[in-house]
Amino acid sequence: MYRRKGWGARLSFQTDKGRIQRIVDLHTTSRSLAEAKLAKLLSGALNVAELLGDLKEIARRRETFGDAAKRLITAQGDEGMKTWTERLYRVEEFAGPVIGKLDPNEIKTSHIQEVFRGMVRRELSQRTIKHMKADLSRVFGDLIREELCSNNPVTNSVIPANAAIDTRERIVLTDEEFSAFMCCPEVPAELHVMALASRTLGGMRTSDLHAWDWSHINTDTWVDAHVPRPKVANRGRRQPRLNLPAMLVPVLQSHWDSQGRPRAGAVFPAARGPRAGRHKKRMSYAKELRAALWAAGVVRPLPGFHEAKSEEARKALCLIQSGDSLEYKPVDFHSFRRAFATSLAAAGVATPLAMALADHRDASTHARYVKLGQSSSLTIPEHALPQGLSTSLLNQSGSAEENRDSDGAPGKIRTSDFRFRRALDEHKTGDLACFTVPSEQGERRDIQEPAQSIPLNDPVTDLLADALRRAAVAGAWDTVAELTRELQARRQASANVVSLAEIRAKKGGA
Repeated sequence: MYRRKGWGARLSFQTDKGRIQRIVDLHTTSRSLAEAKLAKLLSGALNVAELLGDLKEIARRRETFGDAAKRLITAQGDEGMKTWTERLYRVEEFAGPVIGKLDPNEIKTSHIQEVFRGMVRRELSQRTIKHMKADLSRVFGDLIREELCSNNPVTNSVIPANAAIDTRERIVLTDEEFSAFMCCPEVPAELHVMALASRTLGGMRTSDLHAWDWSHINTDTWVDAHVPRPKVANRGRRQPRLNLPAMLVPVLQSHWDSQGRPRAGAVFPAARGPRAGRHKKRMSYAKELRAALWAAGVVRPLPGFHEAKSEEARKALCLIQSGDSLEYKPVDFHSFRRAFATSLAAAGVATPLAMALADHRDASTHARYVKLGQSSSLTIPEHALPQGLSTSLLNQSGSAEENRDSDGAPGKIRTSDFRFRRALDEHKTGDLACFTVPSEQGERRDIQEPAQSIPLNDPVTDLLADALRRAAVAGAWDTVAELTRELQARRQASANVVSLAEIRAKKGGA
């Protein structure tokens, strides 16, 4: 019950002398803290006499940071935070020994710095310390909102400069390595299906695969499927359905048959334990995947690999297994998602579409997944090269004397030999005027009239075409090129426009 000074509890106990009631002030205006204190009061009662003697002292006792952090982070999980267990582990493991028993109001920035220094001594990475800073800041923020703390000591804290920075990238399997993995009969069938789904269908995360349900898949036509994204499900984003890739359908159908062709239920259910048959919770497949790759013979040997005598020694010298390299970490299951994003970029898929397929919110996140340098060399796009040049002409041999221009400047290829010839030759078909330009300047230029009529009766187009014919006869090839481009752009723009005569004809018919 809430009283003028805050929350209180009416407790009733049965004793030898009859029933006893006590009203205890819980010394807080926070409902969640009052519930936690009440639970603590009732859980520790070995006998009524002991409880009655310590009741007020226990209720008056302030909550420690460790107790507050556990209560608040658990509440964050109830509100939908997917990674609350990882947050609770970090706070209890790294911050608990330093500030866990302190009153939240007693904690200063120096205490937070000591937490960070302790993590550095344990050789934890800078990224992990950044997560720790965000965890503590969120907890102190909740304490301030509950009026249990006056300031946030994390605000002015800084991450130590000597924190380790691991810039190594995860190994991403090549297509050949992935094929060898998929063709190995020793790999568990479920791992095959999960890996192929992650690699081909939107780069599914492990959490996506765990949340995947047969009701999300169109098992009547096997055309498309909904890919759940629990990591971002609480952000109000609607994920579109994705077409099922042809190579995934038969593998997924076989997995469906093995489960009795269900219409609903987990696609990859837990095999045993209290959750058997239900959706799996958070778990890692990194060790299982590496063992499967080893069984499939997919290795990237490091120096000394072939000389090693034991299997464990060879695994320690295998890049996929150990990642013992200055550049790469070992393979994990998330590498299939990286491979999917990288293949989209290598295929030239536009960034907005690639982000939608991979379910990335911003381009910077997407860019971290795209590692083109790992897979293949880059190809210069055709449209980035100089247009109108003939490869055979550029490769032809000739002396400096032969390559002099009409103005006598050395090192220049004569304009009349090839300039715009390729561009003009490509316009022999369609509704554009085309010109055959022989290499000898003295020869007559043949002019081909357009094969099809102009869609619009445009006087400007007629003037351009007439000027183009005159420039070609006169040999003014710079002018020819400019007029050709202008005429082409004008006629392409008018190709989809209905003529005035057609409009009048339709009105007359109506």
